[in-house]
Amino acid sequence: ITGAFTHRDTVWSSSIAGMFKTYNTSSIGIDGLVPLYYHSFSYFIFGSISGLLDINTVTFANICVPIIIIPIFFLAFLFCVKEVGEYYSEKLDIQRIDENNIKFWILFSIFFTLPLPYQILGHVGLGRERYTYLISHSYLFALLLTFILFSIIFSFLNLNKKGEIVSTYNKIFFVCTIVLFYLSITLSKISFLYVLGSIYGYVFLRLKFYKNIYHMLVMLGFIIVVAIDYLLLINTETFLKNPSQRVSEDISPLAYIFYTFPSLIYICLKMYSLNL
Repeated sequence: ITGAFTHRDTVWSSSIAGMFKTYNTSSIGIDGLVPLYYHSFSYFIFGSISGLLDINTVTFANICVPIIIIPIFFLAFLFCVKEVGEYYSEKLDIQRIDENNIKFWILFSIFFTLPLPYQILGHVGLGRERYTYLISHSYLFALLLTFILFSIIFSFLNLNKKGEIVSTYNKIFFVCTIVLFYLSITLSKISFLYVLGSIYGYVFLRLKFYKNIYHMLVMLGFIIVVAIDYLLLINTETFLKNPSQRVSEDISPLAYIFYTFPSLIYICLKMYSLNL
């Protein structure tokens, strides 16, 4: 271990990445190569890169991830903001984000770093572990891929708005790209299966995308991804077949309300504004 302050997620992910690097299998290496169905894709990528660089996975997690992966994460986020901003600035007739304005970078820094110690950003007063997405490599990599996915989607939409002719072949390739990204994201962080799936499911029904053949293909691809994740990850000893996962005493009602309260407030205010 590289130090007394090493987070257990770093050790955990380094172990799995090391097993991918050495044995090409998802396991922590204790008591043999016992299969572990847990966010495998991100650990496979990290193990592969550490093998390419010829360094051990603990060194990669503590030194190379902050140098290589995290800057790419921020770059992907900035590309995502740029493409989304370009799309909605024209659609809603609002002023575009000015990347040269110092206010943008101040808000950017506050959004990601926050002028508060991260120790107080966990379950405040609930005695739970303090946690950030930059510590969790699976969470970090899934977010990185999600930002890239949204960048690609809105870049495609911006291209269509400019009157560019997109061939049928390119549209099918675009559909396959979205589905493959969704699969990669969910294999990196299984919770994104629900988050991204719910978002697209809502948009699919709300905007009546079921009338479009390409959106139907995307939805079919998403359903196939859900089936794959269920068979390979969810319906295994790591999740559904693990009693500790199905009945967990770690999640308290107060913690659940703490995380969902802002969303509930927004939903109530939105419904009120629409007179629903």
